[in-house]
This record gives sequence, C-alpha cells and structure tokens, in this order.
Amino acid sequence: LHDSSVTMGAIPDSYFHLDSWIGDTNGATLGANSIPVVIQSPRRIIANFATNYTPLGTPELWLGAYGLTNESPDVAETRDTDGDTMLNWQEYVSGTDPTKNLSVFEIMQWPPHPISTYGALTFSSISGRLYHVWSSTDLTTQSWSPAIFATNEAGAYTTGPVTGGLSTTTIYVDPSAVQQHFRVTVERQ
Repeated sequence: LHDSSVTMGAIPDSYFHLDSWIGDTNGATLGANSIPVVIQSPRRIIANFATNYTPLGTPELWLGAYGLTNESPDVAETRDTDGDTMLNWQEYVSGTDPTKNLSVFEIMQWPPHPISTYGALTFSSISGRLYHVWSSTDLTTQSWSPAIFATNEAGAYTTGPVTGGLSTTTIYVDPSAVQQHFRVTVERQ
C-alpha cells in the first residue's frame, strides 16, 4: 500500500459536526467530512467532533433530549413548549425542563432563617451556571443593584456572582438592612 491514496471519512452523530482533523495530515487536503491521504508510512489521523449550537447558544443535543427537534433547532429554541412563559433557550440556561410547566427558575424561600442572624434566600440552581443576585428598595423605579450577601452564615459579604449548586443555592443577607426586594439572574459559565 506504499504510496497508495485513500480517502478517510468521518460521519458525525446527530447534533454534532466535524470540527477538525489532527495528527499526521501532512500534505493532505482537508475536506468537509473526508480527507484524502497518500499512505507513505504509518499515520495517525484523528477526527474531532463538536456539538452543534443554535444562534442563541442552546445545544441541539439538549433540544433533542427533550424531543424538541421536529422543527428547525433555531425555531425550537424560541418556542415556549410547556407554556410557562420561558422560551426553550431560557429553560436551557436556567436548567429547567422545557416540557414541564411546573419546572421553573424561582426564588424558593425567603423567610429569615429560624436560627440565624441572617436572612436565607434560596433559589433553584444547577451546576455550570453563575447566579447574580440583585436588590432594590423601590420596585416603582426598577433600580436594581448587586445585592450584598454571604454564601454561608459565617462568610464574608460579597456581591457575587455565586456558582450554582446541584438543585438549590442558598445565600444569606443581613435581615436588619432596609427592606429589600430581590431578583436572581442566571448565565452559563
């Protein structure tokens, strides 16, 4: 097979694409899903695949896992499949289930912690996300500032962001501060 020409092919699974060829590709013309190679000696050539993402950053694999690929992924991510007012791409970012309207991103608890000098604020969360906590003393002005909080009762105060937990995250705010309203925003890490 010395000096033989062969064509190597790589076929990605659904929701993936061929990202690159690496290795002993010397002299080979890199094509779409195939690479022509002249065999003059043993070669090691590797096809790298990558996840397909929609324009708003939702992985097509995630949409497929929820059965949301009957239409274009670009359209599917902008639908509110379960009618809970969150678009599917927002469900992905917040870590909620786009097929269950009771799966929502929410502040779950805000009474002062019964044995603490802090107020415990608990919200739904997932790992791999950053959460920003905002506070306002006046909802009529919609003026929000980063909230000052601790990530544990003995911790130092910070303004975040805080990394998400497996299902919930709790932060602690000083309940003796002026009356505050809170909101939480989320972004992918």
